[in-house]
Amino acid sequence: MSLDGDKPRHDANRVYQSGKGSFDEIIENVAAIEHRQYVGCAVTITKEPFPLVTTLDELGKYFMTISVKPVRSEALGLDEEGLARWVSEYEQLERRLESDVQKGDIALLFRLLNGDDYFGKFILRSFLNVKALSRCDASCGRIAVAVDGSFYPCPALMRQEYQIGSVDRGFCCSKASAYYERQVKRTSCVNCCFRFACGGECMAESDAPNPIMCRFKQSLILLAMLLEENCRRFNNDVYKQIIDFCLEKKNRNRENVSLREFRLLYPQLTFTEAKCKFDQERPAY
Repeated sequence: MSLDGDKPRHDANRVYQSGKGSFDEIIENVAAIEHRQYVGCAVTITKEPFPLVTTLDELGKYFMTISVKPVRSEALGLDEEGLARWVSEYEQLERRLESDVQKGDIALLFRLLNGDDYFGKFILRSFLNVKALSRCDASCGRIAVAVDGSFYPCPALMRQEYQIGSVDRGFCCSKASAYYERQVKRTSCVNCCFRFACGGECMAESDAPNPIMCRFKQSLILLAMLLEENCRRFNNDVYKQIIDFCLEKKNRNRENVSLREFRLLYPQLTFTEAKCKFDQERPAY
């Protein structure tokens, strides 16, 4: 489910023809979804900040997964003023997460780690001490297929100049590899000390780094490192739980053999029903 932040921010951007905001109706619909534990929330941030911590707390009543990401837009993207204010919001979030860990409460942290949250990916890398060779696996570990059967590196790059094949002509490995190599080399990032914590910028944005976005990511990386360092000192048991969850999240790109075998036992169930029964018998987040 996609939201633009808290109710005032969302209703300012997403309105019906009558001018009525859509936030309340979306939340009402979400609350009625069966197996809602598998529904995540994608939150878009623009240059205009909203109260991040209180928004996450409110959305946490309905979602076990919350992913907050900056918008891809020159008009709405972060500017100098928005950058400073958003960094302040994330500093408050880091302090809140530290406080939660001290109390043994990791629900909010797990909501961020569970999906594709912008801050969450830096937190995971900090806790596992892993490096990012590239920003993503576009054209290498995944492709996007258009309705006409054309292949592209990912949904954000579904433009003619990025086409890497089609159903009729097959997959152009050399062109796909060139895009992945472009991500790995990141010639504009070679002198940046954050390059292996960051992973670089999306190819859909630009070949040249966006200075404001670079500073934003650097701030989040430092906050993630601070969170990991302090959590390690606060509570060893909780720290281990976080590490275990990060490892589980990192391994989700592999097939869950146990789940596949479990589904064979219940062919009458839909995938979601089988997954729900599987999770009930093997308690996990």
